[in-house]
Amino acid sequence: MRNCPIWILGGVAAIVMSAAAAPVCGQGEFPLKYVDAPDDAYPVLPFGLYWGGKDERPDEVKADPKDLTGPRRYFPLPWGDRHVMVILDLTKPVKLYVDAAGTGDFSAVPPLTASGLTFGPVTLPGPDGKPGATVRFRPLEFGPASGTFKNTAIRCAGYAAGEVALAGQTYRVAVVQAWTGRYDEVYAVSAPPGDAPRRHATFAIDLDRDGKFDPARGEIRPLTPMVQVGDAYYAVRVAPDGSSVRLEKANPEMGEVEIGSSEVQLTLDSDTGRHRLEGAGRRTMPAGRYETVEILCSRRDASGSRWQVTTRQGGLGSGQGFHFQVEPGKVTPVAAGPPLALKVEAQAGPAGEVEITASILGQGGERYFPRFEKEGAPLSLPPKFRIVDETGKVLATGSTGFL
Repeated sequence: MRNCPIWILGGVAAIVMSAAAAPVCGQGEFPLKYVDAPDDAYPVLPFGLYWGGKDERPDEVKADPKDLTGPRRYFPLPWGDRHVMVILDLTKPVKLYVDAAGTGDFSAVPPLTASGLTFGPVTLPGPDGKPGATVRFRPLEFGPASGTFKNTAIRCAGYAAGEVALAGQTYRVAVVQAWTGRYDEVYAVSAPPGDAPRRHATFAIDLDRDGKFDPARGEIRPLTPMVQVGDAYYAVRVAPDGSSVRLEKANPEMGEVEIGSSEVQLTLDSDTGRHRLEGAGRRTMPAGRYETVEILCSRRDASGSRWQVTTRQGGLGSGQGFHFQVEPGKVTPVAAGPPLALKVEAQAGPAGEVEITASILGQGGERYFPRFEKEGAPLSLPPKFRIVDETGKVLATGSTGFL
């Protein structure tokens, strides 16, 4: 058996496995090594979960930290099937406290280690009282006043990394643990979103071998039972502790997907990984259930300028996508994108004001956040509106107050 050299990310020397332990080049089991990612030096994923805080002490907090005397904000972090309470001391230098034990008593809780405005690492609870993921926090200055820190972000403190050999090529890979602390939690397309973060690990593979994990190319995605590399599919199994990853050649049943619009680009997740479809026509794809991650509609105006509107799953300014099923040996038509329809909903407030919400719907019922881009740049001015009655009389005009 031929030896396959494996290079560990973050290391200097290569590890050459013995003939007895070496995987067959093209598939097999490959070692991973934990890489700590302090501060913002995080090549796999940015801060992924944002949540807001409040000034009033919630009932879950039984006692504040003993050394906390100035202004503070309380952040109930949605974490799996519970909330983890976080307190941010706004007195300079800013300090952050985490009730990892879940008692609500912060009196003996020390502040987390800080590097600038990044705090941690700290291990949060997982299911059944076991340790969960190890994370870091970063307060965010949203709002007109600097230092208000209305929101806080969280991400895992590191990841497991290594290289795999597939079809004569080596690819860098990385796995980010789920909130449970496990690295083998696979993504279920049929599962409802629920409270973030979802209960799955994240898998990254440098498909173009350029030394980076590029989310725009689908190189960072949820951990799924299979992954596509080139024209081949591989079953993926990660060790629960992130010490290794096994890839084996797979032969999924195939079907076809037919896209009717040439002005739409779909990014999809399924049990076979992440897929991107652009333009009209048929594509052969593995059978199974698919979920839209992002839908991008674009069109050029008479002057040649390209306009686009997007809906994506989760995050700020997100819209709403859809699911569909691809059956083996059958053609599945998928309707998305133009023609677009404007849906307006109005609700009267207690003081006589009227709140008007506008959304844009596509063929598949997908809902787009009404934020347009022209030549890749967001429009700097909010959309204007005009309200007319059943006779065509203009009742009011103006611009939206929030976008």
